[in-house]
Amino acid sequence: MKTYRYADSKVYEPDSPESIELRRRFREDFPAIASSNDHLTNNIKDTLAMSARPTRLTDDMRFAAALETAKDVKRDCFDFRDEDVDDMAKQIAAEARYEHMDGYELAKNLDNHCGWMPDTMVVEALDNWSTNARRELEKAQKAWRDATNPQPALKVGDRVRLKSGETGEITDANYQYGVAQYLVKIDGDPNAEKTQARRIVNYEDAVSEETRAA
Repeated sequence: MKTYRYADSKVYEPDSPESIELRRRFREDFPAIASSNDHLTNNIKDTLAMSARPTRLTDDMRFAAALETAKDVKRDCFDFRDEDVDDMAKQIAAEARYEHMDGYELAKNLDNHCGWMPDTMVVEALDNWSTNARRELEKAQKAWRDATNPQPALKVGDRVRLKSGETGEITDANYQYGVAQYLVKIDGDPNAEKTQARRIVNYEDAVSEETRAA
């Protein structure tokens, strides 16, 4: 009888609620593969075990990034040097709707909703929001890596299929500048041969192409 391994590494019977949930998550994450395979290989079990990677800012992370951005504004912009940095950070956190928001868009939100009167210097300082947000997310991912010690389920030379449906070949199974990531040479990418361009792919976002034929 086939059993299924959930994210906590326990083994469950195939008709248990945990196994059903595992298969549901697999179908959502890899619809192209799930449509032709209604079973899970060891590779996919390992892939789903990676699902705890932080991918969005928590409220605490958002405020930390906003606080650093507020400090930048207070330091660089004369009109804000008497403002309370915590109050500024709360407003920035509330108006920075996503991690990659640029300084101009963030300044508009703060102008419209918080009474800020931003000039060019303020916009430039607010441009640091996306960098600060990325740093907070990177810190969280490194903490996740240290706590979970994720290992690559695939090796250099393996053929893979990505969540996007693209296929390719792993050229580095442990990208040294990332967190639990592969480098993948994408099929059909004209730059892959000319410039050695590679896609940085999270471990959990790639499965063996052999899975599709299983």
